[in-house]
Amino acid sequence: MTDPIAARRPRPAPNSLLLKAAVVLPDVAIASLLWLVIIAALPPVVGFGVTVAGLAVAAVLAAGHGEDLTVLLLYRARRATTTEAPRLAVAWRLATHGLDADGVRLRIVTSGPPVGTAGRRHILLRRDVVDAYRTNQITARQVAALIADGLGRLHHGHTRYDLLITVWTIPWDLIRGVAYAIGRRLACLPLVQFAWRTRFVVGTIAVLLETQAGRWPSPIIIGVFIVLSYLMPRWRRSWFRQLDGSATATALNVPIRAVDPEQHGGSELKRVLPWQRLSGSGSHAEVTRRDAGPSREELRRSNRDGRQPGLISELADLV
Repeated sequence: MTDPIAARRPRPAPNSLLLKAAVVLPDVAIASLLWLVIIAALPPVVGFGVTVAGLAVAAVLAAGHGEDLTVLLLYRARRATTTEAPRLAVAWRLATHGLDADGVRLRIVTSGPPVGTAGRRHILLRRDVVDAYRTNQITARQVAALIADGLGRLHHGHTRYDLLITVWTIPWDLIRGVAYAIGRRLACLPLVQFAWRTRFVVGTIAVLLETQAGRWPSPIIIGVFIVLSYLMPRWRRSWFRQLDGSATATALNVPIRAVDPEQHGGSELKRVLPWQRLSGSGSHAEVTRRDAGPSREELRRSNRDGRQPGLISELADLV
């Protein structure tokens, strides 16, 4: 049963909401301009149909409906199979003890971080994490800590409009992804690096030339883009740093129990992440090497042996 004291979800701090708005609103504004360009390029009848359909989808997502189908289509998420569900249920019970997880659903995806979120009630667990758990390469407590981290991300800063924003910004995400891929390949060229680092000087010259020519409002647009190129990465890093801290705090405050995956029983442990080791006496149980999971050296050794190299290296960084 959910603890009634913890049943109310904590509201994000005002500065957290402002920081997230600073990260999200520019993307929404750019995506809206792209949608206008796309609709204007379509035939009138088709453009009207796309507009009506888009507004209908936006209204449905804003109302909190259709999230399961949207997550399935966008992230190719699936439910746990009959062989995965019993073991994941153990990790889920560990992670949600003392937390409000009403309505939250666990889905499995093929790519992305080890744990992620979608919308306001979906936690996405990567498939190789589940495979490693099934083959006993990681423990139930490690998977529970990942799930608790996902719950923390849902509780801190993820509003009910996140999935709508994700769908709305699809055109901008596609263009940004292509530009990022091209930029990564060109970043090795010294001239490209120099041009990016001196973009403020180049942008200032462009603003002055456009102003002298009287071509308004292009100087304002160029200036805004130059300023945002400096501010948005900083805002984004600050937002994700704050979100990571809140999610980690949520995971640390989960009273993880020593549960045997086969027997679903055990004694109470201190509130620690599964990969942290704990030794004590009296009322504090001792976490053995098997209970606490593999050490850093064991993870590195498994990585060299070729077992789940991507996942093992990521978990080794968390140890």
